[in-house]
Amino acid sequence: MPSDLWEERRGVLTSILDFKRPLKASDFNRFDIYAPRIKALVDNCPEMRAAPSGDLLRALNLYRPSNLLLPNLQHIEYGYLLAGVGDIFWQLFLSTKLRCLNIASDSDETIGSALTHLQHISPPLRTLSVQLQFRAQALSTFAALSEVLPCLTALKTFRLSNHRPLPMAFLAQLASLPCLENLHLWPAYIDIFLFTPTSLASRDRIIFRNLDRFTIRGSSISACTDFVRYSRFPRATRAILDICSRSEDDLDPLPYFEALQDSYTSHTVVAEVSFDDDGFSEDWVAPAMITLDSLRPLFAFCNLQILRVMTPCTLGLDDGALKEIATSWPHLTKLCLMNSLQNPDSCSDITLHGLAHLVRHCPKLQELELLVDASQTDIRMDQRPCGAMFNGKLTFLSLGTSRPGDPTKVALFLSLLFHKLKYILTEHEEGSPDFERWMEAERCLPIFAAVRPEQLVATAQVPDESHT
Repeated sequence: MPSDLWEERRGVLTSILDFKRPLKASDFNRFDIYAPRIKALVDNCPEMRAAPSGDLLRALNLYRPSNLLLPNLQHIEYGYLLAGVGDIFWQLFLSTKLRCLNIASDSDETIGSALTHLQHISPPLRTLSVQLQFRAQALSTFAALSEVLPCLTALKTFRLSNHRPLPMAFLAQLASLPCLENLHLWPAYIDIFLFTPTSLASRDRIIFRNLDRFTIRGSSISACTDFVRYSRFPRATRAILDICSRSEDDLDPLPYFEALQDSYTSHTVVAEVSFDDDGFSEDWVAPAMITLDSLRPLFAFCNLQILRVMTPCTLGLDDGALKEIATSWPHLTKLCLMNSLQNPDSCSDITLHGLAHLVRHCPKLQELELLVDASQTDIRMDQRPCGAMFNGKLTFLSLGTSRPGDPTKVALFLSLLFHKLKYILTEHEEGSPDFERWMEAERCLPIFAAVRPEQLVATAQVPDESHT
């Protein structure tokens, strides 16, 4: 529109767009040429954000009461609206061709009005993302969601972030969506599910029949465990849990992993399990130890490709445990078993020799994050810790606060196991002796890679089927 029509002025939280004069028919001449070409309305850059004023939106609505401003809009991603303008905004922009709606607001009424308008136009929506910010109330949002969800029969992805409990009836309504494949529930800092577990028998479990992936973020492992325990996932291939624990008594993932195992009718479909607990306080002294027994329920998922376990607890694993992990999941491409607090005093009973089990039994491994003890490494150039086998896919190792040994010997050992290894990532403080030893080992890697053809007997990499 003409530059003399609008202005941008400073607001409290963001700049505000307003009209400087009344609208004229000629103001829409160029706009009407380009408006049908616009398919996306995205406002996800806070430093460049500007919110339309209520007067501006009302003027547009009065001038064009029956026409959408952007008739072919398919994607809306809006992060900030001024209070009291939601109804007019959605009336002007929500299109019957909408495929994706992503809205974030601290106003329950603003989000509720958007969802109410969706119900009236019933677009073929594929993705709906709702983010209630700053602990906003959710009465209007949940009421509108309950009304609009049955109309969204083509919905494949649903994301909800809020600070209020999720009623069990609402979760059951989500499960009834015929095309839902991706579910993301991000209720922060509270127990997320509001229902009485003892009131549900096994036959009453919520069945997410077509769900392929679910992601839960919260602050209570036990609350997330209850959700999984009273749900069924016949086809979900990826289960992701992101926790920031608030209680030192709620840290062991074993109950969650047991519930996850029990919630699947077919264990062979699961390709990824991720358990990420950042811990509530870095001052915690880990009160518990996670052993291999905590992971055993996951052994049922024999086709697992990605396993990620980040926990504030001490990991009580040794070379024998790593061998059992490798033989239980021969299809692994990514493995992460780390302490999330990155305590520099953390120790591990896994040695570099234990890594040979991963080379022998997990030929597809491409990424590895693991706490090891490399302080007592002894190796000669004519030795091969894994015989004729080696891994030719992995290019970097993330070792957290692992203890280093002699940099040259460590580099030689790792180079013999992982022929394409180039980088070693460590969480030791930069400049500390342990940090410098790991960096020296990294600098030695290309040297051993260069001399390997002259000093080792030529070997062929084991094919992917070797684990069978």
